[in-house]
Amino acid sequence: MVLLLTGIALPDSPLYGSMTAHASTSGDARGDYYKQSSFPIGYLEQEEIHTITKEGNLGPVNAVTWYQSTPTETATYVFFGSRKDYTHLDTYGSIYTKNTELGYYEQLIQDDESGNYGQFKIKTTLTAGTTYYLYAGYSNSFHVEEYVLEADILCENGITPTFEWYTIDKDTGNKKILSGTGSAYTYTESGSASNETRIYCTVSAGIDSETSTFFMSYIPISIVRTSINGTNTDGSEFQMNLPYALQVEAYSTTGSPLTYTWKIGDKILQTGDSDSLSFTPTQESLEDGSLSFELICEASDEEGCTETSLFYFRYAPISVILEIDGKQTYGNADVFRGVPYTLKINATTDPEKTLTYQRQKMEGSVIGSESTYQYTMESGTTSETILCTVSNGSESDTHRFRLSYPPLAGADLTVNGSRASGNAIPVYAGEFYRLKVSANAAPDA
Repeated sequence: MVLLLTGIALPDSPLYGSMTAHASTSGDARGDYYKQSSFPIGYLEQEEIHTITKEGNLGPVNAVTWYQSTPTETATYVFFGSRKDYTHLDTYGSIYTKNTELGYYEQLIQDDESGNYGQFKIKTTLTAGTTYYLYAGYSNSFHVEEYVLEADILCENGITPTFEWYTIDKDTGNKKILSGTGSAYTYTESGSASNETRIYCTVSAGIDSETSTFFMSYIPISIVRTSINGTNTDGSEFQMNLPYALQVEAYSTTGSPLTYTWKIGDKILQTGDSDSLSFTPTQESLEDGSLSFELICEASDEEGCTETSLFYFRYAPISVILEIDGKQTYGNADVFRGVPYTLKINATTDPEKTLTYQRQKMEGSVIGSESTYQYTMESGTTSETILCTVSNGSESDTHRFRLSYPPLAGADLTVNGSRASGNAIPVYAGEFYRLKVSANAAPDA
């Protein structure tokens, strides 16, 4: 397993008080360990810390790796994890600074899922001359059967902690006590299918106590992506007698080869080691003649574990995608006066039928009969609706382009280079923020 980190920029319950506990795991099982928002001084200084000297690939890391960096320029930096192969499922990262006065390393920002396919991505502004610590790692399903879970503890002098290991019964909600040995518990995974186990450890010392949670996810097969005709999706409209290319991107986390079984209902279309299927729906191929159906792909390993992907298909006599200047749209768009725009109807229908187009303004004047139309809003016009009726000889479908003229269009607010959303922007004392508003002005504004 490897985690690649690129860039330079650096976890959820504060652990600061008379007793500080944190949960960790051997192996790759997930725990609260990497979600902490602070670490006591002394802890991090016992860890191996790698120095980041410049932007770029940081190379392979272990399940948990610390980096430090002192930037020479105040600017926006980016850290992100990326998959090198299919041997791991998820990466995560956090950035800390050292708070000497309060006696701990405190978290500035953390991320787990902002990158593609479950990878972390952190984009933030770092101040020149300040030392930052990046905490990065990955989690994965089990590759061995046995894992030792450990709860590390820091207490005031003279206080002896006690440890209680348990799970929660799903039916009754009651504790099921586990036979842990002090701060350690040995967990044995024996599942043959995907499952999640939560194991708790309550650490008590004097009147203080704290509970850590271990999330043990066993995922023998992971479905990374599904696509139809090269587009990441699990659903599509379809026409009869047109071919559709389906693919399931999956892998076994245990290294087992996978067998793919493609079927509609109980009717098997294909089975073997191919993760793709070329499928042409016909009236005869559909279950009970239905015009909507689910196509199933089952990925199975040698142990009999199975993960299922569902592709949803719905019949449409005419399937249409609208475009303005090559970009897909639902038909609504802001446009400028005097600027030409290409309106396009991407339509498909059953291959034995021929498509025709009739495009007209709302007032009824016909302005085109092709799949594309060059449109320019005239001076003085503030909005316009253009209809396009697509017909295949027996069915027809009408779509609208609603075009509006704004004095300003495309106004966009970013904070430190990231798009801002909502009405409130969270800020922290002493942090530097770069606010920017971008907008396109109309040529005649």
